[in-house]
Amino acid sequence: MSKQEILKNHQKYLSRIKLYRDYGYYIERERELILDLASPLNGDILEIGTGYGYTTIALARRGYHLTTLDISEESQYIAKMNVAYYGLLDRVTFRIGDTNALDFVDGTFDVVICVNTLHHLRTPIICLSEMRRVLRPDGMLILSDFTEEGFSLVEKIHASEGEVHNRTKYTFGDYAIYLRLKNFKVEMHQNRFQIVMTASKAISAVSDNIIPDKTIYKQVMESEVTLSEEKRRQYLQ
Repeated sequence: MSKQEILKNHQKYLSRIKLYRDYGYYIERERELILDLASPLNGDILEIGTGYGYTTIALARRGYHLTTLDISEESQYIAKMNVAYYGLLDRVTFRIGDTNALDFVDGTFDVVICVNTLHHLRTPIICLSEMRRVLRPDGMLILSDFTEEGFSLVEKIHASEGEVHNRTKYTFGDYAIYLRLKNFKVEMHQNRFQIVMTASKAISAVSDNIIPDKTIYKQVMESEVTLSEEKRRQYLQ
Protein backbone atom coordinates (compact mmCIF):
# COMPACT_ATOMS: atom_id res chain seq x y z
CA MET A 1 0.00 0.00 0.00
CA SER A 2 1.28 3.46 -0.90
CA LYS A 3 1.34 6.55 1.30
CA GLN A 4 -1.11 8.23 -1.05
CA GLU A 5 -3.49 5.28 -0.78
CA ILE A 6 -3.28 5.37 3.03
CA LEU A 7 -3.99 9.11 3.14
CA LYS A 8 -6.93 8.79 0.74
CA ASN A 9 -8.35 5.93 2.80
CA HIS A 10 -7.96 7.97 5.99
CA GLN A 11 -10.27 10.63 4.62
CA LYS A 12 -12.93 7.94 4.13
CA TYR A 13 -12.24 6.75 7.69
CA LEU A 14 -12.82 10.26 9.06
CA SER A 15 -15.95 10.70 6.94
CA ARG A 16 -17.41 7.46 8.33
CA ILE A 17 -16.70 8.52 11.88
CA LYS A 18 -18.33 11.91 11.20
CA LEU A 19 -21.41 10.27 9.65
CA TYR A 20 -22.01 8.20 12.78
CA ARG A 21 -21.27 11.21 14.99
CA ASP A 22 -23.90 13.23 13.15
CA TYR A 23 -26.43 10.59 14.21
CA GLY A 24 -25.19 10.76 17.81
CA TYR A 25 -22.90 7.71 17.88
CA TYR A 26 -19.22 8.33 18.67
CA ILE A 27 -17.32 5.30 17.31
CA GLU A 28 -14.00 5.99 19.01
CA ARG A 29 -15.55 6.94 22.35
CA GLU A 30 -17.67 3.77 22.41
CA ARG A 31 -14.56 1.66 21.76
CA GLU A 32 -12.77 3.38 24.63
CA LEU A 33 -15.73 2.68 26.92
CA ILE A 34 -15.63 -1.01 26.04
CA LEU A 35 -11.92 -1.27 26.77
CA ASP A 36 -12.28 0.71 30.00
CA LEU A 37 -14.91 -1.75 31.25
CA ALA A 38 -12.77 -4.77 30.31
CA SER A 39 -9.37 -3.49 31.45
CA PRO A 40 -6.79 -4.50 32.35
CA LEU A 41 -6.09 -6.88 29.49
CA ASN A 42 -3.15 -9.23 29.80
CA GLY A 43 -1.46 -11.74 27.53
CA ASP A 44 -2.28 -12.77 23.98
CA ILE A 45 -5.30 -11.01 22.43
CA LEU A 46 -7.52 -12.18 19.57
CA GLU A 47 -10.04 -9.85 17.95
CA ILE A 48 -12.92 -11.51 16.09
CA GLY A 49 -14.27 -9.32 13.31
CA THR A 50 -11.68 -6.74 12.25
CA GLY A 51 -14.15 -4.73 10.18
CA TYR A 52 -12.53 -1.40 9.33
CA GLY A 53 -10.27 -1.59 12.36
CA TYR A 54 -11.95 0.69 14.90
CA THR A 55 -11.41 -1.70 17.83
CA THR A 56 -8.05 -2.80 16.42
CA ILE A 57 -6.81 0.78 16.51
CA ALA A 58 -8.23 1.39 20.00
CA LEU A 59 -6.34 -1.65 21.33
CA ALA A 60 -3.09 -0.84 19.52
CA ARG A 61 -3.20 2.77 20.70
CA ARG A 62 -3.24 1.47 24.27
CA GLY A 63 -0.05 -0.42 23.59
CA TYR A 64 -1.54 -3.88 23.16
CA HIS A 65 -0.26 -6.36 20.59
CA LEU A 66 -3.02 -8.45 19.04
CA THR A 67 -4.13 -10.82 16.32
CA THR A 68 -7.24 -9.70 14.44
CA LEU A 69 -9.35 -11.96 12.22
CA ASP A 70 -11.97 -11.28 9.57
CA ILE A 71 -13.47 -13.29 6.75
CA SER A 72 -13.35 -10.33 4.34
CA GLU A 73 -10.02 -9.60 2.68
CA GLU A 74 -11.37 -6.27 1.39
CA SER A 75 -12.45 -5.05 4.83
CA GLN A 76 -9.23 -6.16 6.42
CA TYR A 77 -7.14 -4.38 3.79
CA ILE A 78 -9.01 -1.17 4.62
CA ALA A 79 -8.40 -1.85 8.32
CA LYS A 80 -4.71 -2.40 7.63
CA MET A 81 -4.51 1.01 5.94
CA ASN A 82 -6.31 2.60 8.89
CA VAL A 83 -3.85 1.00 11.30
CA ALA A 84 -0.92 2.02 9.08
CA TYR A 85 -2.00 5.66 9.14
CA TYR A 86 -1.48 5.73 12.91
CA GLY A 87 1.85 3.90 12.66
CA LEU A 88 0.61 0.87 14.59
CA LEU A 89 1.18 -1.99 12.11
CA ASP A 90 3.93 -3.52 14.26
CA ARG A 91 1.36 -4.20 16.99
CA VAL A 92 -1.18 -6.04 14.84
CA THR A 93 -1.17 -9.43 13.11
CA PHE A 94 -3.91 -9.67 10.46
CA ARG A 95 -5.53 -13.03 9.67
CA ILE A 96 -8.26 -14.06 7.23
CA GLY A 97 -10.45 -16.82 8.59
CA ASP A 98 -13.85 -18.30 9.36
CA THR A 99 -15.34 -17.36 12.74
CA ASN A 100 -17.04 -20.78 12.88
CA ALA A 101 -13.74 -22.65 12.45
CA LEU A 102 -10.91 -20.65 13.98
CA ASP A 103 -7.49 -21.73 12.74
CA PHE A 104 -5.87 -21.76 16.18
CA VAL A 105 -5.14 -24.59 18.58
CA ASP A 106 -7.08 -24.88 21.83
CA GLY A 107 -6.14 -22.41 24.55
CA THR A 108 -4.12 -20.02 22.38
CA PHE A 109 -5.36 -16.68 23.74
CA ASP A 110 -5.78 -14.94 27.09
CA VAL A 111 -8.34 -12.48 25.74
CA VAL A 112 -10.87 -12.84 22.91
CA ILE A 113 -12.74 -9.67 21.98
CA CYS A 114 -15.60 -9.26 19.52
CA VAL A 115 -17.25 -5.88 18.93
CA ASN A 116 -20.31 -5.23 16.72
CA THR A 117 -19.76 -8.49 14.84
CA LEU A 118 -21.98 -11.19 16.34
CA HIS A 119 -25.16 -9.66 14.90
CA HIS A 120 -23.77 -10.22 11.39
CA LEU A 121 -23.42 -13.99 11.91
CA ARG A 122 -26.04 -16.58 11.05
CA THR A 123 -24.84 -18.89 13.83
CA PRO A 124 -23.16 -16.71 16.48
CA ILE A 125 -23.37 -19.48 19.10
CA ILE A 126 -21.02 -21.60 17.00
CA CYS A 127 -18.64 -18.65 16.89
CA LEU A 128 -18.90 -18.37 20.68
CA SER A 129 -18.08 -22.05 20.95
CA GLU A 130 -14.92 -21.45 18.89
CA MET A 131 -13.98 -18.43 21.01
CA ARG A 132 -14.35 -20.55 24.11
CA ARG A 133 -12.16 -23.27 22.57
CA VAL A 134 -9.23 -20.97 21.76
CA LEU A 135 -9.45 -19.19 25.13
CA ARG A 136 -7.08 -20.23 27.90
CA PRO A 137 -8.72 -21.59 31.11
CA ASP A 138 -8.14 -18.33 32.99
CA GLY A 139 -8.87 -16.12 29.98
CA MET A 140 -11.58 -13.54 29.35
CA LEU A 141 -14.18 -13.04 26.63
CA ILE A 142 -15.22 -9.48 25.78
CA LEU A 143 -18.37 -9.20 23.69
CA SER A 144 -20.09 -6.00 22.63
CA ASP A 145 -22.85 -5.08 20.23
CA PHE A 146 -25.55 -2.49 19.71
CA THR A 147 -28.56 -1.97 21.95
CA GLU A 148 -31.97 -1.73 20.29
CA GLU A 149 -31.50 2.04 20.07
CA GLY A 150 -28.07 1.45 18.59
CA PHE A 151 -29.44 -0.93 15.97
CA SER A 152 -32.15 1.58 15.10
CA LEU A 153 -29.47 4.22 14.53
CA VAL A 154 -27.35 1.91 12.35
CA GLU A 155 -30.40 0.91 10.31
CA LYS A 156 -31.14 4.60 9.64
CA ILE A 157 -27.55 5.17 8.48
CA HIS A 158 -27.66 2.16 6.16
CA ALA A 159 -31.06 3.21 4.81
CA SER A 160 -29.65 6.67 4.05
CA GLU A 161 -27.05 4.90 1.89
CA GLY A 162 -29.64 2.74 0.15
CA GLU A 163 -28.66 -0.39 2.06
CA VAL A 164 -30.35 -2.79 4.48
CA HIS A 165 -28.69 -3.71 7.77
CA ASN A 166 -29.53 -7.33 8.56
CA ARG A 167 -28.94 -8.92 11.95
CA THR A 168 -29.22 -12.28 13.67
CA LYS A 169 -32.22 -13.35 15.74
CA TYR A 170 -29.95 -14.12 18.70
CA THR A 171 -29.60 -11.71 21.62
CA PHE A 172 -27.07 -11.06 24.36
CA GLY A 173 -29.49 -12.86 26.67
CA ASP A 174 -28.97 -15.99 24.55
CA TYR A 175 -25.18 -15.54 24.71
CA ALA A 176 -25.32 -15.15 28.49
CA ILE A 177 -27.36 -18.36 28.81
CA TYR A 178 -24.90 -20.26 26.64
CA LEU A 179 -21.83 -19.04 28.52
CA ARG A 180 -23.38 -19.69 31.93
CA LEU A 181 -24.21 -23.21 30.82
CA LYS A 182 -20.52 -23.52 30.00
CA ASN A 183 -19.62 -22.39 33.51
CA PHE A 184 -18.64 -18.81 32.75
CA LYS A 185 -19.18 -15.91 35.09
CA VAL A 186 -20.91 -13.23 33.04
CA GLU A 187 -21.10 -9.50 33.69
CA MET A 188 -23.08 -7.13 31.50
CA HIS A 189 -23.04 -3.35 31.13
CA GLN A 190 -25.11 -1.10 28.90
CA ASN A 191 -25.26 2.51 27.84
CA ARG A 192 -27.52 4.15 25.29
CA PHE A 193 -26.06 2.50 22.19
CA GLN A 194 -23.82 -0.35 23.32
CA ILE A 195 -24.05 -3.56 25.37
CA VAL A 196 -20.80 -4.90 26.82
CA MET A 197 -20.36 -8.40 28.24
CA THR A 198 -17.28 -9.77 29.96
CA ALA A 199 -17.10 -13.48 30.71
CA SER A 200 -14.54 -15.63 32.48
CA LYS A 201 -14.53 -19.15 33.86
CA ALA A 202 -16.44 -19.40 37.14
CA ILE A 203 -14.79 -21.08 40.12
CA SER A 204 -17.81 -23.27 40.81
CA ALA A 205 -20.42 -24.78 38.54
CA VAL A 206 -23.56 -22.80 37.77
CA SER A 207 -26.77 -24.25 39.14
CA ASP A 208 -29.20 -25.39 36.44
CA ASN A 209 -32.09 -23.78 38.27
CA ILE A 210 -30.96 -20.28 37.23
CA ILE A 211 -30.90 -21.21 33.56
CA PRO A 212 -34.29 -20.47 31.90
CA ASP A 213 -34.07 -23.33 29.40
CA LYS A 214 -31.86 -24.88 26.76
CA THR A 215 -33.88 -23.73 23.76
CA ILE A 216 -30.77 -22.07 22.44
CA TYR A 217 -29.26 -25.48 21.62
CA LYS A 218 -32.31 -26.45 19.58
CA GLN A 219 -32.22 -23.13 17.73
CA VAL A 220 -28.58 -23.59 16.80
CA MET A 221 -29.03 -27.16 15.63
CA GLU A 222 -31.97 -26.13 13.47
CA SER A 223 -29.96 -23.34 11.82
CA GLU A 224 -29.33 -23.38 8.08
CA VAL A 225 -25.62 -23.99 8.61
CA THR A 226 -24.76 -27.68 8.32
CA LEU A 227 -22.27 -28.80 10.94
CA SER A 228 -20.18 -31.94 10.86
CA GLU A 229 -21.07 -34.64 13.38
CA GLU A 230 -17.79 -33.96 15.13
CA LYS A 231 -18.67 -30.27 15.47
CA ARG A 232 -22.16 -31.16 16.72
CA ARG A 233 -20.72 -33.43 19.40
CA GLN A 234 -18.20 -30.79 20.42
CA TYR A 235 -20.91 -28.15 20.69
CA LEU A 236 -23.22 -30.33 22.82
CA GLN A 237 -20.51 -31.53 25.22
